[in-house]
Amino acid sequence: MNLQALLVSSDDSAADILGRVLSGSGIAMDRSSEPETTLSRMRQQKFDALIVDFDNPELARDVLEEAKKIGTNSLSVALVADTAKVREILSGGAHFVLYKPISEEAAKAGLLPAAALLTRERRRAVRVPVQAPVEITLPDTRKVDGILLDLSETGMDVLTAEPQTAGALIGFHFAVPDGTVAVEAHGQVAWANPNGQTGVHFLDVQEDVREKLRTG
Repeated sequence: MNLQALLVSSDDSAADILGRVLSGSGIAMDRSSEPETTLSRMRQQKFDALIVDFDNPELARDVLEEAKKIGTNSLSVALVADTAKVREILSGGAHFVLYKPISEEAAKAGLLPAAALLTRERRRAVRVPVQAPVEITLPDTRKVDGILLDLSETGMDVLTAEPQTAGALIGFHFAVPDGTVAVEAHGQVAWANPNGQTGVHFLDVQEDVREKLRTG
């Protein structure tokens, strides 16, 4: 199945650049800018990524809010011209930010990590909703408790009391609820929300454990 991204923007230049960059990563891009049509398409079709242009802040916020409402796991990328708004935008649900005006080099630098995450997590592995305790070891060696939200052979989503930092290397330990698999390894934070929800890409999970996660 092809990966699909929806660009919500009326910026032709940005659309041209983003379309080329995403296509090069094997991600097809659709585009929409009319509010009612955009929200209707989101309800009818599953998009792996949502790219929202905050030149139209009301529509961009509506898209992120709708994504939360319908429970999509889409990665969200915000196109932002005003850097003073970034904290607010990330708090509103965006996972990544690209600054406008967008150049092809900046688009590649900003989108390729997201594209790699999508390719790994959506093509190679199906995430399964799970709720279980997980112990996280932070880069400063502190240990914090979290809740495992979903799990695949290549990564997990967790919720902790404090927000994490994208790119950070962490340790973790958890057991799946039925007790058949215990995992102790390291991962890298792929994305992080201000509310403490974090996507972690596994780095050194043993192959036999990966197989159990794949088949279990």
